[in-house]
Amino acid sequence: MQGKILGDGIISGEDGKRYSFENSDIVNLSDFNCNLSGLEVDFIVDENQGKASEIFITSKKSIFPNIPFNSSDIESIKIKAYFGLVCKMFSFIPCIGVLFLITGVIFMIMALISLQKESNSNFLVKAYILSAVLSIFGVIIIGIGAVMGVVFGLGFVSGGVMLIILGFVLMIASFYFYFKYYKEMTNITNDPFFMYAFYCKVLWLFLKLILIGYLLIFIAVILEIIAWARFKDIKKLA
Repeated sequence: MQGKILGDGIISGEDGKRYSFENSDIVNLSDFNCNLSGLEVDFIVDENQGKASEIFITSKKSIFPNIPFNSSDIESIKIKAYFGLVCKMFSFIPCIGVLFLITGVIFMIMALISLQKESNSNFLVKAYILSAVLSIFGVIIIGIGAVMGVVFGLGFVSGGVMLIILGFVLMIASFYFYFKYYKEMTNITNDPFFMYAFYCKVLWLFLKLILIGYLLIFIAVILEIIAWARFKDIKKLA
């Protein structure tokens, strides 16, 4: 029978029933040195005792064996989100900041894929990817425009300005999809802190050229971390 591990010693079978088990009943346990909650399994039912035996974990093995990235339970989703947020906090480092940003986006997409599956949302991942891609290209284009204006001299200033304007247009477009993403997150988690984080990011977009802009993006990150920390239940969407 197919099923999913709900927690310590409990499997939910595809028949809707729950079966107890011991870790010693898992045949390939050594391949999964992580939190087992949320992992999919194949097992044999002992009808007399209502237990599962000869259990095989069928979820793919994570490349990070000590972290439950393969699971879809709330704690696993939050861990992936935290990794994404931490990486994105280093996105302002010159030259290598974009690499941190891309890594953070990948971790966050991993978290959102699990969350979308559990919530039945049909737009969460798409909205985040569109917002992230537009934002990354916006930052890159603004950087190229600035380099053209400063390094290559006055002959390239007009072209550099046009690229910077284009970059800001892409950034503004990304915020539309950020709004859709944060709105969906608020609906799924019933937590307004996700929208608070979005409002701070909007203010940052218009004030990023002055010192207060950096303060706002820091506040936005803190608010988003708080939102993920407060996240306890997943609302099933229609």
